[in-house]
Amino acid sequence: MRSVITTGNITNDGKLSLLMDVVREFAHNNKGSRVAVKISVVNPSCSKSLRGYYYGYVVPTFRRAMWESGDRRTEEQAERFMRELSPIMYDQQADENGRYRTRIKDIGELDNSEMIEHINTIKQIAAEEYSAYIEDPR
Repeated sequence: MRSVITTGNITNDGKLSLLMDVVREFAHNNKGSRVAVKISVVNPSCSKSLRGYYYGYVVPTFRRAMWESGDRRTEEQAERFMRELSPIMYDQQADENGRYRTRIKDIGELDNSEMIEHINTIKQIAAEEYSAYIEDPR
């Protein structure tokens, strides 16, 4: 086994709590090896109201701007394109040879701050590339 993924929690006093049996077994099976450790916070998804604003207003508005510029896409295709434009939506992992595996995140993976960053990126692109204004949520 060349890698291990496990979950845990950070306690209220700031201590890391992991399933140590998994970590110990991995260490036992890879004695003398160098490792790189990556710890990520798994945040709850963004609020329903923010997703509603995104899917109910931002996506259709951006799609309409694309349509008016001659780029005909379905709403689903437009939304996928929007995620491809936004750097916050990229999950990239480099392998040992320096080659990157890239994946576009789904909206459900974002917390509120990431979703706001994505929307702000889309608003800027809409203004600069399509002369379209996307209003802030009310």
